[in-house]
Amino acid sequence: MASTVYVYAEFDAKGLRKTTRQVLTVAHRIAAGGKVAGVVVGPGDPALVAGAGVSEVLTVQAPAVEKYTACAYAKAIAGAVQACGVGPVLIGCTSAGKEVAPMVAQRLGLAMIPDVTDMKMDGGEVEFIRPIYAGKAIRHVRPTEGNYVVTIRPNAFPDHAGGGSAPIRPVAVAFDAADNRVTVKSLEAKVSTRPELTEAEYIVSGGVAVGKPEGFKVVEQVADALGAAVGASRAAVNAGYIDHSHQVGQTGKTVSPQLYIALGISGAIQHLAGMSTSKCIVAVNTDADAPIFKSAHYGIVGDLFEVAPALAEEIKKAKA
Repeated sequence: MASTVYVYAEFDAKGLRKTTRQVLTVAHRIAAGGKVAGVVVGPGDPALVAGAGVSEVLTVQAPAVEKYTACAYAKAIAGAVQACGVGPVLIGCTSAGKEVAPMVAQRLGLAMIPDVTDMKMDGGEVEFIRPIYAGKAIRHVRPTEGNYVVTIRPNAFPDHAGGGSAPIRPVAVAFDAADNRVTVKSLEAKVSTRPELTEAEYIVSGGVAVGKPEGFKVVEQVADALGAAVGASRAAVNAGYIDHSHQVGQTGKTVSPQLYIALGISGAIQHLAGMSTSKCIVAVNTDADAPIFKSAHYGIVGDLFEVAPALAEEIKKAKA
């Protein structure tokens, strides 16, 4: 492919986000040996991207992007791409990615394909695969033009091995007052020893069957044994058993871990939409007819308060 493939690089407190490394895997498949450029906006460290296996790093620095706002960041990404020659733009399907990707597509006049979970290459042409209708169907999308904007679901692809040391090139983008329609007053970062939910390899989720906030202790017991993130169903969140930041589903976070353990979750369609692409699903429920068992690879009909502690102990023994 002649065009450069661009990847918007996201950062967190630990550095370059795992999701960005996974997006780089897709970018290199599309580039097929051609150029892959990382785009860094604002305070992120471009050196981390330069050593992540890219051909070049484009940086946009300005007062307007010192703090994240969707409008300003979208203009920065689009401006960097326009300055260096428009090509495919790949963005992680994160909270920020979902915001900026449509704006980048609009500014560049490109089609957008959201929430891609797989891809195929056929004679130099790319075909993207994504779930639709809350995961009830799978759509295969083949762009009719060479350039497009795509968001990639976290954990759908492996991390790119990276390596090397790419040149870093600043790109000037002019901002005005219209680019900062929202002012960020403060940012609260929740500190947790557990993995970030959308990027976790293992997730243990609890449903309304936990019965009360203290019921999530057995969920956390299994999560701690695995080194997993803690998720929840919407029903558990609505009941006030756990914070909304843990919610998995169509109205929560979309996840795709290697292992997803559902404790006391019935499997409503909106929950399945957020976790059905998990590589292995284990369900524990007292109802043998619960919908979750239709999606599970392994199922246990039983009381989560009996099964979860035993499961945690077996995990500890296996890891010892």
